[in-house]
Amino acid sequence: MSLNMVVLQGNLCADPELRKTSKDMSVTNFRIATNEYRGGEEKAEFHKVVCWDKTADNVNSYCTKGKNVTVVGRLQTRSYDDNDGNTRYVTEVNANRVIFGSNGSGSVIEHGSSADVKTEEEALIDFPDI
Repeated sequence: MSLNMVVLQGNLCADPELRKTSKDMSVTNFRIATNEYRGGEEKAEFHKVVCWDKTADNVNSYCTKGKNVTVVGRLQTRSYDDNDGNTRYVTEVNANRVIFGSNGSGSVIEHGSSADVKTEEEALIDFPDI
């Protein structure tokens, strides 16, 4: 058995960037910052996140820099060739759920769902893939 699941809660570092694939599918990239407190000091970690389709559209519409989100997805490493022909590797979270806000009144955007927006409580109950 194997499991690849990531849950992160943090704040957007910048506004999300929406683009379209050649087949007109939406893809949104954004970064979130999470904080860790150790020995009275705060340390920030920065995470790249990608989401697709309706999730991408909704994140782009409702999230802005500084917004608190919870992201549920899986880690993914991919490679690409830069302009100089060098192979670059990127590790990012491929999100299938994004919960806007963490105060119990947030909305959830879930990839591939027939009901795109759920309350946070509904989403936390609906984890069939765990």
